[in-house]
Amino acid sequence: MRVVDNRDALSAVSKRPRAVALDTVGEAERAASGGAPIKLLAFNDVPASTRNVQNRSYAISRPLTSLPTTPSRPSGVGSPSVPPSGSPLSERDPL
Repeated sequence: MRVVDNRDALSAVSKRPRAVALDTVGEAERAASGGAPIKLLAFNDVPASTRNVQNRSYAISRPLTSLPTTPSRPSGVGSPSVPPSGSPLSERDPL
């Protein structure tokens, strides 16, 4: 099965009882509340939930990085995959 986006991943795992997929907690919560037969996995006994990601008690998360869609960026700005040094993202502790 070809997986293109989060909904494809959730659809694939809902059809395969032992499947695992990496997805956003919010999307998985919506799918589960809509009846999809999926489980969100706890980590260190902390349930996967939007609230636990927001309050940082769920340790498996990463910050959202948003880049402009315009081709021009000010000079000195890092590549899309590496935040510029000194930015809030570069100062965060790695997972």
